[in-house]
Amino acid sequence: ECQQAFDQGLACANTWLSDDATGWLWANLIIERDALPVGAQRRAFEIAFLSRVHQRLCSPLGGNHQATLTCLQL
Repeated sequence: ECQQAFDQGLACANTWLSDDATGWLWANLIIERDALPVGAQRRAFEIAFLSRVHQRLCSPLGGNHQATLTCLQL
């Protein structure tokens, strides 16, 4: 039931990551998340959005962040 919200989170993060003119990360997260109903859908959006950003930061091609790699299972 939350797949669409999860997909929206991924898409929103991808847009932010690929465009230098998309503004503040936190503002994009809040604005897009608040368009969803309170509860599980918002949580799915947040998880997808932040997971994509974390994934990019940990990528050898996406940044120098040296976070310990973790496996996210949904």
